Amino acid sequence: MKNKKICLFINALHNSGGTERIITVLANELTKINYEVHIVTILKNSKPFFHLNEEINLVSLCNYESLTSHWDRLKIILALRKYLQNYEINTVITVDSLLCIYSLPAVLFTDIRHICWEHFNFKIDLGVKTRSLARQLSGLFSDEIVVLSEKDRKYWQENLWLNKSKLQVIYNASQFQITTNDYPVESKNILSVGRLTDQKGFDLLIQAWEEVHNEFPDWTLTIIGSGPNKDSLENLATELSLNTSIKFIAATQNITDYYQNCAFLCLPSRYEGFGLVLIEAMSFGVPAIAFDCDCGPSEILDMDNGILVPNENIKIFAESLRLMISQKVLRINMSNNAKLKANAFTVKRFRDRWNTILKNEKV
Repeated sequence: MKNKKICLFINALHNSGGTERIITVLANELTKINYEVHIVTILKNSKPFFHLNEEINLVSLCNYESLTSHWDRLKIILALRKYLQNYEINTVITVDSLLCIYSLPAVLFTDIRHICWEHFNFKIDLGVKTRSLARQLSGLFSDEIVVLSEKDRKYWQENLWLNKSKLQVIYNASQFQITTNDYPVESKNILSVGRLTDQKGFDLLIQAWEEVHNEFPDWTLTIIGSGPNKDSLENLATELSLNTSIKFIAATQNITDYYQNCAFLCLPSRYEGFGLVLIEAMSFGVPAIAFDCDCGPSEILDMDNGILVPNENIKIFAESLRLMISQKVLRINMSNNAKLKANAFTVKRFRDRWNTILKNEKV
């Protein structure tokens, strides 16, 4: 017999970002503990980038690739409400607070439980003023709000009128098992992974790399990802004469080999919701350098498993690259500590936290 019926409500699922990855992890894990899982997207469905278990129901509410009118938005609310009621959904988990402007009206005057799962941090609205309204509505009317870091929980508490007990922190999880392999001491490859967008700060990383690469001519930087900034980043690398020391690789599901064989990871993001690639890398014993941006990296990295750099400070990031490259023993020690820290971000811990909330137990 199936447990409760859960619906994950998201804009789309075809991108290769951390949000899409962790949604896929949660959906797959919930099916393993006997939940009936539905994923409802707003926009026209395309193949999910990450693998979904066959028993998960994946549907789109419309055939549009974008929403252009208020009538379109009203139709989304009505279609979502109809879907939730027809399939007798117990709990809807809305991924991204912005979408609560659809899901909260959709569950109005029903007994469907509403959880807002925020994947940005509270300070970021991406220029969408509706996001602030959606957060206010979520603070008032959601049954639970799940955020990705303690720092973001503090921002929600400081900026909204809400019942603080409904705010929960659930750290994201690495889908990878913690490695038993030895650290690749002789590796001379630096890895950076993420969507090629302004948020991810690859332009800052390239500028930092330009300051140090001549000192380490046998080292390379590999950037893995796809996105709208691909051409501008490649042009920047060309302008700085870094073509031979930087490799650009499109987003791939087969990222394990890259984690296993790199010397360390760089996360140059200007801001984050969490920083999923940091904990994925830690599962492989990969130390990291990251900007201390809001939110996430400061709750993942410490001086034992990586280096935190003042946000957007290219000079100090370059100095950290220089230190990490030149200190082999430091990298080995950080690798060992990274594997220990990875135990805080296992899939089991992540699934159990969600299961507790979904069973309506006090966390």
